[in-house]
Amino acid sequence: MIYRVEISTEALDMLMKHVAFLAQVSRDAAEKLRDEFKSQLQSLSQMPHRCPWIEGEYFPYRKYHKLIFGERYAIIYQVDEEAAVVHVDYVIDYRREYSLLFR
Repeated sequence: MIYRVEISTEALDMLMKHVAFLAQVSRDAAEKLRDEFKSQLQSLSQMPHRCPWIEGEYFPYRKYHKLIFGERYAIIYQVDEEAAVVHVDYVIDYRREYSLLFR
């Protein structure tokens, strides 16, 4: 089954902030992050269940998956089986933000 991938406005804004920050240091690194994000979205359309669940007291049980990409980023998403849609809700720098997600 092929899933449609939808990116929330918030997730897109988060990604753009990370890319803009990297671009201040290295345009190549920023482009690499953007390209890898696109590649990961493509992979989610084919195999969204391969990534682990987020397990933490602040998240509903088995609702969100986390996909680690790049050197320090994560895509936080959920899968709607009935609609065959992957909803990307957040793009985070997991080493600096949200460390509680990865205990």
